[in-house]
Formats: sequence, C-alpha cells, structure tokens
Amino acid sequence: MTPSRFHGHAAFLERGISLILISALAALMVVLLVMPMAASGAKRVLVLSPPSGPAGTEVAVTGSGFPANAATALQFDGADLPPGDLIYIMPTDAAGEFTALFRVPAGTADGDYPVKATASVGNKSQKATADFTVSHIFIVLSPNMGVVGSQVNVTGGGFAPNVTSVMVKVDSANAQIVGSCPGTNGLGELACTFTIPSLPAGPHVVSVTVGVDTATAPITVIGAS
Repeated sequence: MTPSRFHGHAAFLERGISLILISALAALMVVLLVMPMAASGAKRVLVLSPPSGPAGTEVAVTGSGFPANAATALQFDGADLPPGDLIYIMPTDAAGEFTALFRVPAGTADGDYPVKATASVGNKSQKATADFTVSHIFIVLSPNMGVVGSQVNVTGGGFAPNVTSVMVKVDSANAQIVGSCPGTNGLGELACTFTIPSLPAGPHVVSVTVGVDTATAPITVIGAS
C-alpha cells in the first residue's frame, strides 16, 4: 500500500470513529433528556387525612409521584404556615414519596382552602395541590375503613347543643346505630357507633345529620364480611 493510500485509509477510519463517537454522545444526551421528562411525567398525588375539620385540626399529608430525594415545602391557602403549625415535613424518599403533618391555623374561617406541596431538586420543582375544607361542624370516623357489618365509631362537634335528632347514613343508605345515640351534649358534641351497611367495596361518604346541620367524612368499604 502506498503512503498516500495508507494515509487516506487512516483518515477514513478516523472519520468513521468520530461519527460513531458523535452518534453515541447524541444517544446519551437523548437518554439524559428523556429520563427527567419521564420522571416529571409521573402522576403527582397529594392526600390529606382528614380532608376536613375545624380550625386547629391536625392534618396528615402524604405525597407521591414527586422527584426522588427532593426538599419539600408546604403552603396553606397560598402562604407558608405560621410557626408551630407546620409540625413536621420530610423530604421525598427514593420512590418520590413524602409525609408531613400540619395544623390548620387558628381563626381560619369556614371554606375550602388549597394545600400545596412543592418538591425541589436544584432549580427545578414540582407541585401538587389538594383542598382542605374548614368547617366548624365536623365528624371523625374511627376506623375510616372496614368490611360490611363492621363497627365504626363516629365523634363530632360544632353542632347545636342538646339536640336528640341524629341520623347517620353511608351514601344514601341508613346506617344501623349500635346501642344508642343520645344526640349532642351541651357543647354540641356527639359520639355514636354504627355498622357499615351492605355496600360495594370502594370509597363512600358518611353523613351525620343533627337537627338541620350535616357533616360528612369519607369511608372505604374493603370487602364483604
């Protein structure tokens, strides 16, 4: 092989190797760009428990679908929570999930308020929002899930005092009261126990009506007894 042909062949090989390296680099850049996009495409979910209650209620927050190992922040009605009302908040874990606990600020009027969670990595952030309903009339279920026929304790407050007329329903079905439900005391509080009526598995709504006032809370039927 003559020197000129040798040099020409070497140059051809160099160009070929350069093209391979450029193609590999381009492919790597595409992967690096697509991976964050895929992560950001995950559905972000924010769950509040309970989803309603009076001012001063402690609310547990769980979030999922956020970036992994990210710093988190929480706002109530578009503003940072007052000192002492954000009880704790954790960064996201490797699965992009986090937990937090906050107290609804004292003096908050009845109404629906957005709770916004933000997870940040570097200069990028992702957000999710869920509504909390502030109501001076409220009920709490314990437990808030069960099989058909199982017993659930319901406590409530904010109702008119000394009212004996109490009705408990799950969706539109009347719930059977266990024992007696004497109504509200002098402070407008009540405590009753009912059994979950025959309903399909899944989410349902418990409503407690005391006189003319009604409060609701979610319950999950998890199967037949």
